[in-house]
Amino acid sequence: MRRIAATALAFLAFAAAARADAVEDFYRGRVVTLVVGSAEGGAYDSTARLMARWLGKFLPGAPTVIVQNMPGASSLRAFQWLYTLAPKDGSTLGFVQPTVILNRLTEPAANYEPRDFTLIGRFDTITTFGTAWRASGVTSVEDAKQREIFMGASSAVGAAAFIPWTLNRLVGTKFRVVRGYENEAATTLAMERGETQGVGSSTLEHIRTKSGWIEEKKVRFIYTIALQRHPGAPESPTIVELAKNEADRQVLELLASVSTIGRVLYAPPNVPADRAAALRKAFETMTRDAGFLAEAGRLSSLPEALDAGEVKKLIDRDMTMPASVVDRLKEVIEPMD
Repeated sequence: MRRIAATALAFLAFAAAARADAVEDFYRGRVVTLVVGSAEGGAYDSTARLMARWLGKFLPGAPTVIVQNMPGASSLRAFQWLYTLAPKDGSTLGFVQPTVILNRLTEPAANYEPRDFTLIGRFDTITTFGTAWRASGVTSVEDAKQREIFMGASSAVGAAAFIPWTLNRLVGTKFRVVRGYENEAATTLAMERGETQGVGSSTLEHIRTKSGWIEEKKVRFIYTIALQRHPGAPESPTIVELAKNEADRQVLELLASVSTIGRVLYAPPNVPADRAAALRKAFETMTRDAGFLAEAGRLSSLPEALDAGEVKKLIDRDMTMPASVVDRLKEVIEPMD
């Protein structure tokens, strides 16, 4: 029996080594493409490029990782491409906005299923804010109930558009959404130039790159798209706090939940299990590496990593919301402009 057990253990060790060698052989000399669902210059792009400089160091075979920008419809274009057309061999990754999860809820005919993707891990949470430029005279949601304010956004399926529309319907604000901007950098530039008076969804990370904007109070955070207030803007109420009744609160909680899902690194469905495991291990190791953390700190992009299993629970939670909440969600995010 001892000989049989020893033989079995030896076989398992050989099999594990063979799998490791196969993964290393696959990645050695290969280029891994990291697709970003936004244009160059925004927070997603800069974080993706940070990961691209480091992730390959921790993968067997040390492949080169490059970034490919694929903007369009608040990351939907990239997410759909990743699902339907991207190679499913572990050579392609995606980094997209979490609102793609909500879009699948509100558009049953959408040609992707979030739960089918190969999850690698969450880089960080993504608390965003409704912002107003100082010249607008709007410093709070109460002000936005009294006067119109034009808010910049990318597309109708992004939070920068549908959060203001939702607040108009549920809270009584008077936001007007101006769509068509390429990314977050473009919307904040439009606000600075006076083309708009605010942005429906901005990251603190991006606003902090603007010299003097916070210190000189050039921009105000009038609401927080998250389940909890952010220490960087403690005076800004969450959208959940603005609910007038329980039904509205459930809808606003669902919208705010994308902040917890955060910025996730995905791979297409059906990636071979050994390569998926290697990608997850490399991602986890990277987010704990001292050198990576030092560079991330300099870029104000420190990770709040979460493993694939925990991310799956968050996505499953949203994808199994009661039909009554989803139906109400569909109503309140409809375009108004």
